[in-house]
Amino acid sequence: GIKLITLEVKEVSDLQNSLRSLAQLSDMIITPSSTVKDAVIEVSQEFPDVYFGLLDMEIEGYENIASSSYREQEAGFLLGALGAKLTQTGQIAYVGGVSGVIQDRCQWGYTAGAYYIDPDVKVTSTYVGSFSDVGKGLEIASALYSSGCDYIAPFAGAANLGVFRASSQAGEEKWAFGAANGQFNQMPDKIVASQVKRVDNVAYSLVESLLDGTLKGNEPQNYGEKEGGVDLMYSTEPVMQDFVPQEIKDEIDELKVQAEENRAQL
Repeated sequence: GIKLITLEVKEVSDLQNSLRSLAQLSDMIITPSSTVKDAVIEVSQEFPDVYFGLLDMEIEGYENIASSSYREQEAGFLLGALGAKLTQTGQIAYVGGVSGVIQDRCQWGYTAGAYYIDPDVKVTSTYVGSFSDVGKGLEIASALYSSGCDYIAPFAGAANLGVFRASSQAGEEKWAFGAANGQFNQMPDKIVASQVKRVDNVAYSLVESLLDGTLKGNEPQNYGEKEGGVDLMYSTEPVMQDFVPQEIKDEIDELKVQAEENRAQL
């Protein structure tokens, strides 16, 4: 029974007027990008009866803005643990985009997960310095594969594509992990698993709470594995479905259980 209006705004300069147009037609406007922050703050004050849901940004102090942040490190931890379980060379890597709060906590989660499983595993972390330089991602990943890494986890936006291409060019026994929504279709025979942000779950939660009258603005909500905001997803591509043994999947699931028990004790 929900009427959904979808609008693609191609120019940042058009954001305010586009939001104003939607605000006259909607009870809630959900936006996925941090680039809309200033526009949302401005327009939300003109339409106090309309809720604005931000899927990947924290904004405090506005009663009709419901914003979200994620514990990316939890998904990173699970992926690092998986890498340490799967590696045959004892060397895995993380390739980030540009160092920052989100990127760094994902990196440290990945590293911690790997060391939790095997203190002797070698984890190499590096940054592309860009979220769009596919060529640089390819160059860095190729060097890492050549140095002995057999699994690389990219968290670098479009530069991930360079890592995926490098995994294909590196030949057999060289694999990649994905991010975002899984990205398995980008290299179906090489991407084993992905650390994902479940913005779909968060969007659903926002709409559900709007309908039942419990939606609150002002205070950002933080989503981790427990709340369905981040997760580890295995490839569903036919060529990769049985790549990760069920025994290892069960061990990763046990890590989730242990994490829940640890949280309960805090």
